[in-house]
Amino acid sequence: MNRLREIRLSRGISQYALAKELGISRQRLSNYENGKRRLPVELAIHICRILNVTLEEIYGIETTQTA
Repeated sequence: MNRLREIRLSRGISQYALAKELGISRQRLSNYENGKRRLPVELAIHICRILNVTLEEIYGIETTQTA
């Protein structure tokens, strides 16, 4: 989940601040960022709203568009 860390840092938000906003411990957020725990979709959605990003960005999914 390095993408989560990269996005958080690019927004200038500390682990502590994001964890507090999410209502979880800083250690738990660190575990998500380091891939030690799987990030639940519900929490990922909340993170997306806070950081103003998409789920694709958080999970590092490349999307292709067809026209």
